[in-house]
Amino acid sequence: MRRKRTTEWGFIYCMRHDGLNEDTCKIGSTEDPDARLRKANGNPTDRPYMNKYAILKRVSDYKRREKLIHGMLSEFKVEGQNNEEWFKITVDKAR
Repeated sequence: MRRKRTTEWGFIYCMRHDGLNEDTCKIGSTEDPDARLRKANGNPTDRPYMNKYAILKRVSDYKRREKLIHGMLSEFKVEGQNNEEWFKITVDKAR
């Protein structure tokens, strides 16, 4: 008997931060884009800059696709503490 493969649906995003250069984006995945954006922004009254979605796309197998995208963009990865999803890449190039 064959196992039925279930497909997980979620979102791939490219997030921009107002206070960073235009060529820096956070690329990741989430099941809940609103909750993810709230978490990224924390308490907005404490910050002069905000994170915003530049690209938000609903896809199947979103976790696998995120890993593939991160692999394809590894040469653009921003190094440093807590920079696991930040890339030195423009939104246009991320598309």
